[in-house]
Amino acid sequence: MCEEYPKHFSHQFELKINHLPTKSLDRVSLSILLPGMVFGFLLAALGIYDWLNGAEISPNESILNIKIFDIILMFIGACITLGAGITYFHYRKIYFDGKNITVVHRAKNNKKISYKEPLKKYSGVRFRIEFFMFGFINRNRYIIELYHQNPQKIIPLYVSTSDRQVRQKWEYFAQQFNLPAIVETDEGLVVREIDDFGKSIKEMAQKWKLKEKFNPHSKVPNSLIVKRKDRKIIIKIRNRLWDAYSLLAWCFLFLGSALAGVEFMLARRWEKPISDISVAYSIGAILIVGALIMLMAKEKLVLKKYKIVNVHKLLSYSRKKDEIDKDKIEAIDVALNPATGRHYVSIISANKTIVFGKKLPIDDLRWLKNFLLYELSK
Repeated sequence: MCEEYPKHFSHQFELKINHLPTKSLDRVSLSILLPGMVFGFLLAALGIYDWLNGAEISPNESILNIKIFDIILMFIGACITLGAGITYFHYRKIYFDGKNITVVHRAKNNKKISYKEPLKKYSGVRFRIEFFMFGFINRNRYIIELYHQNPQKIIPLYVSTSDRQVRQKWEYFAQQFNLPAIVETDEGLVVREIDDFGKSIKEMAQKWKLKEKFNPHSKVPNSLIVKRKDRKIIIKIRNRLWDAYSLLAWCFLFLGSALAGVEFMLARRWEKPISDISVAYSIGAILIVGALIMLMAKEKLVLKKYKIVNVHKLLSYSRKKDEIDKDKIEAIDVALNPATGRHYVSIISANKTIVFGKKLPIDDLRWLKNFLLYELSK
């Protein structure tokens, strides 16, 4: 299914509807913008300082230290700072009086666009998850929005980087608007009836005919390892050296090694103090470390007697990222991340959501979803 997704600016947002009329502002937070602006400013300042105070270029100097490198630093820093500043002036003001939604939107061309839409023209309250990155660190953005057939009229109701009670928020908005709760899956839009809110998968197993949708003797996909051990089931993702994420990591590793290697071969600065190590070595080291983390990081699901545990592992170090009691799991879906175009398995309870398998093919995710539903419906 190909669908256009709206862009919401906020990372922390909620439309308060307990007192009407109400209004809220969807705008990127300064806590997100300011670090980027500071980084861009420092990058540009570093380029300006080196341009004005750098030593004279000698024939033995590395080609990475010529003035063009300072110009690149200044240009990148200025673009980051300017781009972050412009982003702050894009916003969406949302008004709700109980019957109508009024929106004032400042678009990319800085023109204000406004419209008024009756609530009855919205068909549901949709929940979805987007991934975004701070450097090499992945974060999730949990979004609840008022769904409209026209993507331009979809408005945010709740946006957060925390999954705490997000399912309850989703059901709360659906009940308050008296609209079905919907979620985007690999099978299209799936409707959750208000009468089914709060019921676990085990309670809904017969209605959804979960046991009929999965053959317990079916072959495990090659991308997964499933082990039954000590009254628990361990699901691991096999290392794949040539998927999209691994290829990106290999590119980072190659670029970092090449950058540091060329700097060493051309500049030959090993006899100089550590304080003289160039920017090229630092950037190369960052790329190499980030690439190794991307290649070595692993995740697994552990199905215990009463709960599901999501474990992240880096070499021999493991940490429990999340866990959910089995009897509190209300849905398991294969959902789409519109930011990357990739799917993942979403395990949802009232208080939290476990995201698993962002690197897996869609068919393997479907198998995993049906396997988990089958195990939970026993």
